[in-house]
Amino acid sequence: MPPFFRSIDFVLLIGAASSLVAGLFAAALGEITVAHALWLAGALPVVVVLAVSIAKGLLRREAGVDILALLAIALAFVLGESLTGAVIALMLASGRALETCAQQRAEREITALLSRAPHFAHRFESRSMAPRGGGCSLPR
Repeated sequence: MPPFFRSIDFVLLIGAASSLVAGLFAAALGEITVAHALWLAGALPVVVVLAVSIAKGLLRREAGVDILALLAIALAFVLGESLTGAVIALMLASGRALETCAQQRAEREITALLSRAPHFAHRFESRSMAPRGGGCSLPR
């Protein structure tokens, strides 16, 4: 199984998407209370992970737009707009999942590129075809 599917971001994405869809089905069947509970259940893990991420960032004296996303989700639920909060949570979870996937792919590609880098070089002098001094090692 690829590492992306074992990441917390993938779990958050699946949880947010499935609770959003399940809530839409519940709302279509007239179970509005169940729909709101499902949307809250899907958004809550995203809010927790986001809050931890924001706290870690603030400890490093870094603030980002994630604070706005957290406020938007929280205010949506406070104002009774559960569907809106669930959609924002899904957007945030999908963005985190895409970022994780891109980072893992970039790491894999750079590792493959570095493994194909030359480790040994021949130095030719005086137009002779035989290497002089047996070549040299390249620094890594």
